Amino acid sequence: MNGPMAFCPHCQKDVHFINAGRLRRCAVCGFEFEQSPPVSYEPDFVATAVMTVGHVLLRVFLILGVTLLIGVAVLFASCALH
Repeated sequence: MNGPMAFCPHCQKDVHFINAGRLRRCAVCGFEFEQSPPVSYEPDFVATAVMTVGHVLLRVFLILGVTLLIGVAVLFASCALH
C-alpha cells in the first residue's frame, strides 16, 4: 500500500486505513470509525460589520486625540517662545 499512514487508537500503531464510504477501517486490527463531514466556517456578518465600524471609530478618535495633542504642544511651544 502506498497510501498515507495514520495512527490507529485501537492497535496503537501507524497503519494504512481502508476507506469504505463514510467508514474508515484499520488494515491491521479492523477498527472502524465514521468520518464526520468537514466543518465549514461561516463568519458572522453582523459581528464583522460591528468590528469594522468599531475599528473605524477607534481610528477616528485616535487621530482626533493625536491632533489635539499636537495642537496643545504647538500652543505651549508658541507661548514659551514669546
